Amino acid sequence: MSQITGIKAKVDNIIKITLPILDTEGYAVCPDCDSHVNCGTIGLANLEKCHRGRKTCKAAQEKRNKEAKKKKDGTILSFLKPKATIVLPMVNNPAPVHSYKLAPQPTTNQVKAAVEMKAA
Repeated sequence: MSQITGIKAKVDNIIKITLPILDTEGYAVCPDCDSHVNCGTIGLANLEKCHRGRKTCKAAQEKRNKEAKKKKDGTILSFLKPKATIVLPMVNNPAPVHSYKLAPQPTTNQVKAAVEMKAA
């Protein structure tokens, strides 16, 4: 029978080992990758035999480590996009355009009436 190892944690200069615990449904939490593993009827020996040190366990460890690094390195502002630096234009601004109030233009009927008045 193989030896089942657990997580070693140093607390107050005392090394404590926590072993994985099998729940009522036959699942245990892997101490290496923190994933739920179905141990079946064999129990914790199946965790050691079929999961720990295998490809799925190592992949879950790598994924967990990457997520931990992202959380460790960033702050709440890390997920906001950085603002682009402002680039000032190299040309001068053109002079502003002023609009003036125009006199109303006579309509064609008013022009005809004016011509008829001159003619009369």
